[in-house]
Amino acid sequence: MPNTEHERIRRVLNNLYDRSSSALQMHLWPVMTLVENLRQDLRYAVRMLRLDPGFVVVALLSLALGIGANTAIFQLLNAVRLRSLPVKDPQQLAVVRIAGGNLGLGLSNGYGSDLTYPLWQGLRDRQEAFSGIFAIGKSQFLVGSANEMQPVDSLWVSGELFDVLGIKAQRGRLFSAADDRPGCAFNTAVISYAFWQRYFGGQESAVGRTLTVLDKSVQVIGVTPRAFTGLEVGQGFDVAFPLCAEAVWGENIKRSDIWWLTVIGRLKPGWSLARAAAHVDAISPALFEATLLTGYDD
Repeated sequence: MPNTEHERIRRVLNNLYDRSSSALQMHLWPVMTLVENLRQDLRYAVRMLRLDPGFVVVALLSLALGIGANTAIFQLLNAVRLRSLPVKDPQQLAVVRIAGGNLGLGLSNGYGSDLTYPLWQGLRDRQEAFSGIFAIGKSQFLVGSANEMQPVDSLWVSGELFDVLGIKAQRGRLFSAADDRPGCAFNTAVISYAFWQRYFGGQESAVGRTLTVLDKSVQVIGVTPRAFTGLEVGQGFDVAFPLCAEAVWGENIKRSDIWWLTVIGRLKPGWSLARAAAHVDAISPALFEATLLTGYDD
């Protein structure tokens, strides 16, 4: 190929390169300018922070407080939602627990296992902070006989529960203090609205009919309202039994080393949560001494 032809091709390629470079620089110029400005701002900020270290602390604290405030607000709203139970004046209810838990002593029945039955009895008889107080435990049973058995989520409830919560029966009646007496028979039950619809088809005749539980016939005396699904958000129940009848299932009532009850009270008018906590704290040494565990050191 003649040299003149080579020279012509070289000039064309050079022109294309120059045009491409100019176009690329034109498109990248805003980005390059932004990067350069950011670099200069950062250098200036670093110099200023070196001159005024106190400003660094204030800036970091402001950032931390801003993030923390957003987190705290979310947690606070979430807590309010969880406490908005479909019961009478839920803001007056308080859970009684041992500060720090039971330290792994004895046996636990899982979530909500705050007190033993002897501690519940002592607290119920000695407390003065609540206008009403109740205990609740959880369990599971098979209901039915032979091939018709099905698992149900059950509650053991003290007789005061429905009265303290201000809950009225949808059908029949609910438990009262008269139903929860030491040594009571395992022969009555209250069912949830959902279980009433599912198991009995919502029939009016469900009240008075019997369920077979632990090979025993238990009479349905009432149905809870539709809105009441228990005291745990997202966790419903099917059947409730009197707390005093738990002896048919085991020895939880007798033992002071089995933690299986949640205890909730409604504050008396004029009683703050702090005042109630101080009162319960004051009577706790005598309660613990009266229900000492066996088989443990001091």
